[in-house]
Amino acid sequence: MSRIILSAILSSLLFVSLEALSPWTAVAEKLEKSVVFIEVLNGTGEKLGSCTGFVINAEKKSVLTAAHCAGEKVLVDGTPTYKLFLDERHDVMVLRASNIDRPALTIAKKNPDRGEQVASLGYGFGLIDPVFRVTHVSNVNLQIESLASLFVMVDSGFLPGQSGGPVVNIQGEVIAIVQRGSDSLGLGIGAEVIRSRVGRYLPD
Repeated sequence: MSRIILSAILSSLLFVSLEALSPWTAVAEKLEKSVVFIEVLNGTGEKLGSCTGFVINAEKKSVLTAAHCAGEKVLVDGTPTYKLFLDERHDVMVLRASNIDRPALTIAKKNPDRGEQVASLGYGFGLIDPVFRVTHVSNVNLQIESLASLFVMVDSGFLPGQSGGPVVNIQGEVIAIVQRGSDSLGLGIGAEVIRSRVGRYLPD
């Protein structure tokens, strides 16, 4: 009996150890260093909503987010920004946030593969701490009538406030940006479209 109990204890400890060594833990820690909280304000300073963004060029203080997060004033981690680029058709915006000091995330060279495990991190519901979620890619060439881009679709929804945040592969490279979704799916343009629209703001 004692041997059976000892075996069960060892098995549970091994399970905990393997869980603790999940590679996504390191990815989440990496993302949190580069992801920023975005507040959207009107001309009088009234808060209209919140989004997520992430640094794409540390030297030039450039932050990528969704274009629908634009407002008369946009704050990154509580400080004013300057709008460098706005593309409403592809729903991307680049901000210059001169007071931030965060490392940049790398935009992947290619879109993800169907079935690939990916993750997102963003300030869902405007929470103080960002939310980390793991999911799978279900479509990489989704066409939506009236919208300009082909979208990457994942099989779980994004939370309100995650808009503009990164979707990354296991290497921590950005394979898509959070843009829209429902309770059961999430959509965003893939890395190839991101590079084609904002490549000039990426590091050389």
